[in-house]
Amino acid sequence: MSIKYADSNSDSAIDGFYKRFMYQFKIVDAAATHKNVVNFQAEKYLYGRVDRRYVPIVLSINDTQHKYFPDGAGHTTTFLAPSFVVDAFNDLKLQFQKSLLVNKIHSGDPYLTAPRIYKAYENPKLLYGEYLEGMMATMKAAVMTNNIKFKDFDEFLPHFMLAIEAATKASAPYTYPAFVKNKICPISTTGLALEIADLSCANDDEKIKQFIKSKNWHFYLNACRSYGFSVDMLAPWRLVADIGSSTMLRYARKYGYASTSGILLSAYRYAHSEYYYDGFKRALLAAYDEIRPLSYVETKQCESGIRNMAIIESKQYSVESLTKLYGETYFLKLYLQIRLFEEKPKLTKAEKNRLIDDTIDYHRTGNTRKALMAFERIIGKTYNYSGSLTNLEESAKLRAEEKFQKEELRGAVSTYR
Repeated sequence: MSIKYADSNSDSAIDGFYKRFMYQFKIVDAAATHKNVVNFQAEKYLYGRVDRRYVPIVLSINDTQHKYFPDGAGHTTTFLAPSFVVDAFNDLKLQFQKSLLVNKIHSGDPYLTAPRIYKAYENPKLLYGEYLEGMMATMKAAVMTNNIKFKDFDEFLPHFMLAIEAATKASAPYTYPAFVKNKICPISTTGLALEIADLSCANDDEKIKQFIKSKNWHFYLNACRSYGFSVDMLAPWRLVADIGSSTMLRYARKYGYASTSGILLSAYRYAHSEYYYDGFKRALLAAYDEIRPLSYVETKQCESGIRNMAIIESKQYSVESLTKLYGETYFLKLYLQIRLFEEKPKLTKAEKNRLIDDTIDYHRTGNTRKALMAFERIIGKTYNYSGSLTNLEESAKLRAEEKFQKEELRGAVSTYR
């Protein structure tokens, strides 16, 4: 066990606090002299997860502008990233090789002599599926513990919505957009983060030994900056492509991305778009099927005092039958209510209700995608909601908001410039 720095999560609360503080104190020195040392797990955690209006985004893996990292022996690895990120890292790696030949760096360092990829892009959809399975298992256990019975979707939904509201109060997301924006979703899902070691974030002692005390540490930080990468303060083996830097944009322009905005618009897609149309109702139905009792015994007492027992079988549905039974507007309203639970916008109850009503009205004009986009923009970066949703979508308010957000981008959201 390390005396000075945390090497696991097994320390007592007070020991852990002081050991973590010692690491923070040490790494802050590096951040003071190297501006590309960034805390991506605190104020910068939304980097690569949201667009300029704070709407959740995910990397478009169907885009052809992605490739696998080479392994150095003429083969490719299983690690994937946007092509411009792969190119930048390959050039960074080449710089290490050249510097080693002329003795500018020390040989034999396990991670900072010949850096290689240990982790790159992870599919957020797969991670979300795993997360949702765990969430549904917890709900099912609660239903069984409390002996809750329901025979159809009407009876299921009130219990489900109460559980979702309670979960979101504890900052546990339910929808895919909320998952993408939540800290439980790793930065690796952005496609911009690369890891050159397989160390634990809980082990500050190894961070100090293998990175901060490495003879190649300052070379590493300077080289990362030179090739458009930031370094994660709390995981110094994690490189994050700075798509606001002129260097990284030079790599991106080779693939048709003329600017930071071009990357955000072309290389990413909105998390809510495909999820609402393809995932939301399926997730609801999967939750119902996972939690519902196949059958249960219901006891009723007649006026004569005789108790009758009946076996009740819960109803089965398909996505199509649910949609036909309840209608699209019904599910849209459920989605909007859950997203409001998750985002907790600073709106009054009346404003929330009017926002839902306006979004549904906009949907009825045949512009569901625009309605959802306007809704997500409003709850993503909230302000007092006034006027109609359609006017807001088309008016100068959104343009003014975008201008304001461009000016504040150096703050909490990202290093976009």
